[in-house]
This record gives sequence, C-alpha cells and structure tokens, in this order.
Amino acid sequence: AAAAPGYMTEIHFALQGGLPNGNAVLLVRANGPSLFFDIGDLSFGESVPGILDGIGITEVNVVLSHCHNDHAAGILSLLVLRPELVRYIFYPWGENFPRCLLAPLQSAQLAPGTFTLKEYQQALQANRLKFLPLTARTQDLPHKYLGASVSIARPDYDPRRTPKVSWNDRSLSLCVEWPNGQTSLLFGDTRAKALPSLYAKPVFADCWRKADYLLANHHGRAQEN
Repeated sequence: AAAAPGYMTEIHFALQGGLPNGNAVLLVRANGPSLFFDIGDLSFGESVPGILDGIGITEVNVVLSHCHNDHAAGILSLLVLRPELVRYIFYPWGENFPRCLLAPLQSAQLAPGTFTLKEYQQALQANRLKFLPLTARTQDLPHKYLGASVSIARPDYDPRRTPKVSWNDRSLSLCVEWPNGQTSLLFGDTRAKALPSLYAKPVFADCWRKADYLLANHHGRAQEN
C-alpha cells in the first residue's frame, strides 16, 4: 500500500562498515525529499550522488548529528558535486556550522580529498542559506520539512553555560515512526553519561520503549551503552 504523503517508508541502508568510525543513514520517503541522518566522511560524500541517482532520489534533507568529520564532512563533497540534491541541512543549535566543517581541513588535520579547500569554501558560501540550526524558534522545522513521523532531540545543553561539553554529547538523535507502526531510534555519538537527559524527553522515552530498530549510540561501543 502507498504510504501517506510525507512519511518515511524504509531505511535504505545504514553504513558503518565502510566508514572508519562514521555514520550515514538514508531514510527513503514516498513523497518529497528523503532524509540523510549524518552523511559520512569526505570520501563517502563523493559517492552520494551515484547512490541517490541509482535509487531515483532527486532531493534530500540532511540532519547532521554533530560536527565530527566521520559524520558530517560528507556534506562538503556533496555540495561541491551536486548541490541541487540538497534541500536543507539541519544541525545542532550552538554549533559553529558550517565553519566547523572546514576547521580540520584548514589545520591540515584532515586530508582534503578530491577537492581543494577553496572549492569546499566556495560550495559552503554558495549554499550557506541551506544550513538551519535547530533552536527554540526552528524546532518545528524538521516536522515541516522531514515529515510528521520524524522527531529530533538532543541531550540538555546550553552552549553559553557549558561550552566545553564534547560534540559527541551534544549529538542529535532521531525517532522515526513508520506507516506500518514500527519505530526506529537513531543515535548520534551521544555517550552513556548524556543518555539520561535524552531519555527524559517524553518523545524519546516512548521511542526507547517501543523501538523496533536501533542505531546504537557512539558506534555501539559497549562501554557507552
């Protein structure tokens, strides 16, 4: 049966084996843009256009859980290669997006990949209006642009009061309710000490109890679960 407009219909793939420590999950939508939850590293980002073309997807929204290269740098490659594929890029409030994506390249901590630093900078500048922080004013945007079946949350954190909290513990997480009644819980790199704050949120407490599919937090590391 056809899914209701705006609802996610399947998790097409969850890629971790092909990334050193990273994450890229594609949620395929029946009508309207599909959704990437994280988009891997620079190399994986270069493969995204071919993946989407092969599936027949012409537009995606992207939720970046946090600004670590293995989860977020792939958006740089995609914006250089095929910016028309990207509608909106949601990121955690208080993070220095999109400039934080360039910092490892500027400091030579990260190899530039196929493209030059200037090409990445130009792509970000040209697409800067696609980056939307999730704040109190924009917290409903994911529901509007991603479909009513997607809820996004992060552990309680005020960057003005606790600026030294790690990017991992500021990660966004997703709860996806499917048309067939199943529920998926997708974590970023939130570590064990920050999970209670996330579970205290009503939507995630309910999601945790009934989840049929779990993308484990922080790459499934035993000490963090």
